Amino acid sequence: RRGSGAGAAGGVAGWDEGRGARRLTDGLDRARVSTAAVGGAALGIGTLLAVSVMDVTGLLGVTTLAATGLAIVPYRRSQMKATLNQRTTQLRTRLKETLARHFEHELGQSLAKVDTAIEPYLRFVKAERDRLERVDQQFRQTSAELRALSDSLRSTF
Repeated sequence: RRGSGAGAAGGVAGWDEGRGARRLTDGLDRARVSTAAVGGAALGIGTLLAVSVMDVTGLLGVTTLAATGLAIVPYRRSQMKATLNQRTTQLRTRLKETLARHFEHELGQSLAKVDTAIEPYLRFVKAERDRLERVDQQFRQTSAELRALSDSLRSTF
């Protein structure tokens, strides 16, 4: 049937797999650029400090800034994983709700069709039951009259 998947399709219409992958890739690219920028800045600042001061403090600063830059990628990755998990959960919830609504709708329509299809048989069964009850009532009445007549004949003869 043509419209039977429309409700389920509407529940997942908001999810574009290509767009989601692009967003994930863009986020990773930004994290890499940030890491490179922080690392480059650390190297530049460290070089300036090392040249100007010429002591261990400049190297320690470079190392600290580089280590900070390397921490950005795992942090962004964990943020993106959490966002992806949240969106996946939301999508799963919307999909379940949409499928449940669609199922209830289809079930209601199917039950209505079954009721419509068996209605003539139900009317026939009711009519036959009423007719049989009338025949049974007539049979009981005739049996009672026959017994009374039989008793009357026995008492007479």
